Amino acid sequence: MKKNKTFKDFLYDTNEIWLAIVILIIAGLLIVWRINVIMDYPSTLNKTAGTTTTTQEKATTSTTTANNSTTASDSSKTTASLWKDGKLTKSVKVKVKSGSETAAVNSLVDANLFSSYSEFVKVCKSAGVKASRIKASTFTFKAGSTKKSIAKQVTK
Repeated sequence: MKKNKTFKDFLYDTNEIWLAIVILIIAGLLIVWRINVIMDYPSTLNKTAGTTTTTQEKATTSTTTANNSTTASDSSKTTASLWKDGKLTKSVKVKVKSGSETAAVNSLVDANLFSSYSEFVKVCKSAGVKASRIKASTFTFKAGSTKKSIAKQVTK
């Protein structure tokens, strides 16, 4: 007795193949939809590991006191007198670089406002702000500012 195969029988016999095809299509669509997040993952991993890229430009800083105003591309000249008791002794103007978060934070590090990327992240956590929200702009930090106030100002 010869049995006629119907469409229902065809689906029953091949349902595992169809299921695999549907899963592959869904996976492909998810990858295409989120490709930018997938491609950014290595840099996110580097940020959480505390590594930084050292190919960034130096920040330009300006320090202002009551009697004089100076601009220095190498901010190490002002390091010794920049901080006292956890507060700035002079007003400092810093151009925070655009691009990556690392480049922006390095602008602050180069201006001797923070010693490293990881210190900036720790200060941001203690100030209750996200380090990843740092903005590219020119900021002026007044004498008497603390590291927490600087972190809040560059991330708002």
